[in-house]
This record gives sequence, structure tokens and C-alpha cells, in this order.
Amino acid sequence: MATSAPPEAARADSSSDAIDLKLTSDSAAAARADSSSDDIDLARASDSAAAARADSSSDDIDLTRASDSAAAARADSSSDDIDLTRASDSAAAARADSSSDDIDLTRASDSAAAARADSSSDDIDLTRASDSAAAARADSSSDDIDDTRASDSAAAARADSSSDDIDLTLASDSAAAARADSSSDDIDLTRASDSAAAARADSSSDDIDLTLASDSAAAARADSSSDDIDDTRASDSAAAARADSSSDDIDLTRASDSAAAARADSSSDDIDLTRASDSAAAARADSSSDDIDLTRASDSAAAARADSSSDDIDLTRASDSAAAARADSSSDDIDVTRASDSAAAARADSSSDDIDDTRASDSAAAARADSSSDDIDLTRASDSAAAARADSSSDDIDLTRASDSAAAARADSSSDDIDLTRASDSAAAARADSSSDDIDLTRASDSAAAARADSSSDDIDLTRASDSAAAARADSSSDDIDLTRASDSAAAARADSSSDDIDDTRASDSAAAARADSSSDDIDLTRASDSAAAARADSSSDDIDDTRASDSAAAARADSSSDDIDDTRASDSAAAARADSSSDDIDDTRASDSAAAARADSSSDDIDDTRASDSAAAARADSSSDDIDDTRASDSAAAARADSSSDDIDLTRASDSAAAARADSSSDDIDDTRASDSAAAARADSSSDDIDLTRASDSAAAARADSSSDDIDLTRASDSAAAARADSSSDDIDLTRASDSTAAARADSSSDDIDDTRASDSATAARADSSSDDIDLTRASDSAAAARADSSSDDIDLTLASDSAAAARADSSSDDIDDTRASDSAAAARADSSSDDIDLTRASDSAAAARADSSSDDIDLTRASDSAAAARADSSSDDIDDTRASDSAAAARADSSSDDIDLTRASASAAAHMVRARCSAAWAD
Repeated sequence: MATSAPPEAARADSSSDAIDLKLTSDSAAAARADSSSDDIDLARASDSAAAARADSSSDDIDLTRASDSAAAARADSSSDDIDLTRASDSAAAARADSSSDDIDLTRASDSAAAARADSSSDDIDLTRASDSAAAARADSSSDDIDDTRASDSAAAARADSSSDDIDLTLASDSAAAARADSSSDDIDLTRASDSAAAARADSSSDDIDLTLASDSAAAARADSSSDDIDDTRASDSAAAARADSSSDDIDLTRASDSAAAARADSSSDDIDLTRASDSAAAARADSSSDDIDLTRASDSAAAARADSSSDDIDLTRASDSAAAARADSSSDDIDVTRASDSAAAARADSSSDDIDDTRASDSAAAARADSSSDDIDLTRASDSAAAARADSSSDDIDLTRASDSAAAARADSSSDDIDLTRASDSAAAARADSSSDDIDLTRASDSAAAARADSSSDDIDLTRASDSAAAARADSSSDDIDLTRASDSAAAARADSSSDDIDDTRASDSAAAARADSSSDDIDLTRASDSAAAARADSSSDDIDDTRASDSAAAARADSSSDDIDDTRASDSAAAARADSSSDDIDDTRASDSAAAARADSSSDDIDDTRASDSAAAARADSSSDDIDDTRASDSAAAARADSSSDDIDLTRASDSAAAARADSSSDDIDDTRASDSAAAARADSSSDDIDLTRASDSAAAARADSSSDDIDLTRASDSAAAARADSSSDDIDLTRASDSTAAARADSSSDDIDDTRASDSATAARADSSSDDIDLTRASDSAAAARADSSSDDIDLTLASDSAAAARADSSSDDIDDTRASDSAAAARADSSSDDIDLTRASDSAAAARADSSSDDIDLTRASDSAAAARADSSSDDIDDTRASDSAAAARADSSSDDIDLTRASASAAAHMVRARCSAAWAD
């Protein structure tokens, strides 16, 4: 592994499956990364020149980090999951090797480090060198991503992938000629952000060809003869972006500041939605089937990653302070880990469909997640230019938004799931895991709220009403209801879907009537943000993606009888954007500042997004097929009506004025109904599977959620007294919170999962009982709380007692115990699971001995943050994920004789990390 001072031309080749991603950000660096097979090999060197050698001969990820001082990180795992070894403050030798499935990630952030990453199998090989000169050589003979970046100095990045995944080459600050070619499936992404760049991207096969030229004039020609997305952007100067995809996914072409003619045509299936609001951001979203993903990051840099090959939802947040939330399930799990203020990394692994995501928000950070099946690859850098790439060979949608700063949010689900990730002001992490149909998170933030959640069938996720009194009624007898919001004033958001999912309907600034109807699959997103806009979206088949009218008056008509309509935007001046596709998807039509009428019609699959920014807007979205996603009306009172007789209803919002949000879905999903400032009654009904989200934040709100099918996720009442009753006769109850005042949170589920019940400020008795699968999370934060969690079947996830002394007893005779926390006072957290998983046990402020033993599958995370703690984690079977000792010297011994993760961290003081497991591959540096 050589670290060369002069810049070099980085040649990246991936002939097969995985991703080879190499970054050289500030100075010239030579990073050699090779992955001949499946997974990810990620090696980073952020501040100084570093050569990081990481080897994974098989599938997953091998992650090794050394952040402040020079470190050689050796991590070895002979089986499946992740090998993560970090040494943050002092010099550490971390060797990471995984001969099997997961990811090989090696990072060296502050001092010189030699990062060598090699993966002979499937995943990703990612090597970064951020501050010093680096020449990044990346080679992957298999499927995933080949990414080579040179940010500060001139770099010629040549990336070639003869097979499936992504070829990403970035040259951000200096002039760069980026030639990217992928003859096969995934993405070819070439960016040149600051200087003039000619980006030629060609992909003859499936996935995405993305070429960006942001500051200077650029002619971006993108062509993809096959499936996924072809995206070409020219943001500041005049650009002619022509994108054509003859096959499945979406072709997205945007020109934001100057006049641009954006023609997008896709004859096939998926949706692509990418937004970047304040800073440079790129968001990739793909779904060949039914799912919706919504991830937001509002004020600060935030990234939300969610993946589930089945029905799960993952939501983890950590906004102000360092927080990491780990969730693991041997079936359908999700991994998200965030650390917003301080350095934190959370690794979650499952031998099946998991995702790996590790983030560091304040410094340069990259988050890579790969799974040999349906997972996603995400790499982020929050403060500076960031690009978010998400790919799924199956059903996923990726939505990434960055509102104030650059942020990318990735969500993936191969089945019916919804992903929602938010990070608002304070540190919070909410993890929910269930081996079946899980639900994640429901919040009610400011005032008293009664959140009733009942689901006899699949999932109810999140119901919020944020500022004023709100009654949020969510009922789903069938599949999923996700999110309906009404934020500033009273809003009535009516969402009805007789089939699968309705995703998102919003009315934010002005009065807007957002009508969304989909009799079949999915309608995704319809928004009216700045001016009066009438957004009509109709899709009788699969998906309509995004129609926006942002700055000037624009009439955006989108019709697709076939596959995809991608993106037509008119940002500064009045523009009439007509998009027609006879098949599956309509993607995006935007008109920024003035009144705009956005009409989107697709006789096939999905309706995604229609927006009208400032004034009153009526957004009508109708889809006889799959999904309704999002309808927004920003400033004034808005009535958002969303109806879908088929698959999904996602999100309906009315932010400033009174709005009544009614959501009904007889089939699969209703997503989100919010009422933030004024009293709002949010009724969500779905006769099928999931109800997701209803919030009542400021005033008293009664949030009733009923679903005769599977899951209820989360209902919160934050400021005033709230009684949160959650009952689910079938699969999952996830999270019920009462934060400021006395709250009695009763959660009962005779079937699968109870996730989270919180009472933060006042005394709370949180009783969670589940005779079947999972109890996830029970928290009592400010006052003394006795949190008793018992599950005779599968999972107990998380029990927190934060401010006062709390004895958290978690017992599960079957599968999972996830998390038991005692933060402020001394707490003895005993977690025992005779079957599958023990995930997380934390003792943060006082000395705590956390003993976690699991004779079967997984032990995930054991932390001792402030005082010296010896965390012993032993698992004779599959997973040991994470053992941390942050402030004091700690020796963390983690041994896993079988499959999954080996994660050992020592952050503030010098620590000797030894991570040991069987390994079939040799460390070759």
C-alpha cells in the first residue's frame, strides 16, 4: 500500500459484484482497494496520508477505524457479518479481515494511516484519504460500487465497472475530467462540482448513470439502455441535460438555477427522487415494486439509512448529542447508527438482510451499507458536498433530502416497508426490531397527547401531531399506514388507500388541497410549497414520482402510460413541463417560486411528487395502481385528501393553517399525518397492514391508531400528561412515549412485537408485555421508573432509565433482547436471552458492569461511557456487534465463533482493541 505525495490518476475497475470506493479528499493519496466479489471493503484515512489495508474474501464488511492518531486496525471475522474495529483518540493497530460475507471497512481519520482494502467477494471496497494527497486505486471484479474521489486537488478519476453496481468517480474542487463507464447493471456516477467539467456517463445495462456538473457550464449526456436511473445535473450555469433510459427505472435530470430544458423519459418501472435544498446534495431512489422511503434531515446535516428485505422499519436518531441506536434481528433487520455531535458509530448486523451504516456528522464521514441481497450502499459527507447513492435490485425506493446543510438519507426495503428518519434538536435514538413486520417510531412532542395505537395485523409506524392539539386516528386493517402530517395549523389530512401504500401528502406554507388517490400501487409525493399550485397526479398503474412547482408559475403535466417519468423542473421562471410515460413511473416535475399547476398522470405504477411552494395550492394525486406518496401545501390552510384503493398512502401534511388530515387505506399502507401548530384531527385508517405515523406535538392531542392487521409503531406525547395505550393482537407494537408530564404507557401485544414505551420527564410506570415475539423499547427518562419488559417469545429490545435510578430487567426466553439502558444513576443491567439475540446494554454515567450472554445468535452492543467498564460479550453462535468504552480506558474483548459482527471501540483514552474470530483470509498489506 503506497501513499504517494503527488496526485495520481485513479483507475477503478469492478468486473463483478461489489463496490470499490476510494476517496482522496484534501491531498494526494494512493489508496489501493480490491474487491473481487460481493461485499464492501471500506478503508478510510481522513486527515493525514494513510494507507489502510482491509481484506475481506467474502461477503460483508470489514470496518476498521483509527481516527485521531496513526493506527493500523486489524479486525478479523471468519464468517458473515461485520468486523468493525475503531480506535478514535490514540494510536491503535486495527486489523480487519473478513473471509466471508460482510464489509471490510478500515478508517484512519486524523493521522497518517495506511489503508489497504481488499475484498475478494461481494461487497464494497472503500478507501478514503481525506486531508492529504492520495491517489486512490480501486478495483472490484464483482458487483458493487467502484468509487474514487479526489476532492481538493486536481484528479483524473477513471472508473470502470464491467458488471453490476456502481461506478462513482468524483472530482469536486479542481477541474476534472470524469469518464465513467459501466457495461452492466448499476450506477455510473461522475461528478465535477466546482470547475468546468465534461462528464460523460454511459451505462448499457441496469442501474444508474449519474453525472453532475454543479458550478460551471457543463453538458451532461447520460444514456442508459436498461433499468435504473440516469441522472444528469447542471445546477448553477445553463445546462442542457438529456437523459434517456429505455428500460426500467428513472431518468432524472435537473437544472436548478439557470434556464434548463429537462427531458426525462423512462419506459419502465421505478422512481427516482433526489432533492438538495440548501447545499449540494444528490439523492438516489430506486424501487422496482411497492415500497416508499422517506428520510428527512431538516436543519443540520443528517442522514437516515433504512433497509429491510422484508417488512421492517428502521429509525434511529441522534440530534444534538452523540447517540447510537443499534437494532438487530436474525431475519429482517435494519441497521442505522448516527452520531451527530460527537463521534459515534453504531453497527448492526444480521445474518440475513442487514444493512451497515456508520456515520460521523461533524467531521468527514462516509457511510457504507451493503448486503448481498437487497441492501444499499450509502456514503455520506455532511457539511460539504455530499452525494447519496442507493441501489436495490428489488423493490426499494430511496429518498434523500438535505434541507439546510448537505444531507443524504438512504432507505431501502425489498418488500412493503416505509422508512422514516428524523433528527430534531436533542439526542435521541429510537430502535425497533422485529423478526416479522415491525414498526418503528411515533412521536408527540410538545403538549399532552393521548396516543392510542392498535394493530391486529401488520404495522403501524408513526403518528405525529406537533404543535397544537391534535387527534390522530390511525386504523389499518391491512398493510401499512405510514405518515400523515399537518404541521403549523389545524389540518385535516384524509388519506385513503384500499390497497398498498400511500406515502406522503403535505400542505406546508399556503392553503392547499391535496387530493391523492391510487387504486393500485403507489403514489409517492405531491407538494405545493411556495406559490399557489394545483398539483394533479393520477396513476392507474405503478408509480408517479415527483412533480414540483417551486419558483415561478408553472403548469407541470406529467402522464405516463408506461414506466417512468423522471423529472421536469422549471425553477426560476414560469415553465410548463409536460412529461408523458405510458407505463410505470412519473418521477419529478417542479416549478419553484410562483403559482404552478402540476398535473401528473400515470396509468401504470407510481405517483411520486408534486410540489407548489409558497402560495395556496391544490394538489390532487390519483393513482389507480400502487402508491401515493406526497402532497404538500406550505403556508396556508390546506386540506390534503389522499385516497388509494390499492397499495400505499404515505404522507399528508398541512403546516401553517388549519387542516384536517384524514388517512384511510383498506389495503396496505398509510404513512403520515401531522398537525403541528394548531389543533388538528388526523384520522388514518387502513384495512390492511400498517399504520405509520401520527403526531401531536404542542397541544393536547389524542392519537388513536388502530390496525386490525400487524404492527403499531410509535406514539409519543412529549410535553403534557399523556396516556399512551398501544395494543396489537398480531405482530408489533413499537414505541409509545410520554416525555414531559406524567404518563402511563401501557403496551400489550399478544403476538409479535412491542417496541418502545417511554416516559421521560415525570414518574412513569411502563409496563410492556408481549406473549409472542418482541418487546423492544421501554424508557423512563427523568423520574424514577420501573421498566419491566417480559417477552416469552422473540425479542425484547430496549429499556431505558435515564435520570433516576432504575432497575431494568429484561428477559426473553426466545429470540432477542435488544437494549437496556441506565444513563444517569448507577444501574445494573442484566440481559439474558437463551435463544437468539441480545442487542444493547448501556450504562452511561456511572460505573456499570454490563454482562451480556447469549447462547444462540446475537449479542449486539454493550457500552460503558463515562466510567471505567469492562464489557465482556460472548456469543457462541452468530453475532457480537459492539462493545464500547468511551471515556475511560477500557479493555473490550469481543469474541464470536460464528457469523456476525465483531465491534470493539475505545474512543477517548488509549485502548487496546483485540477483535478475534475465525478468518479464512490472510491480512495482506
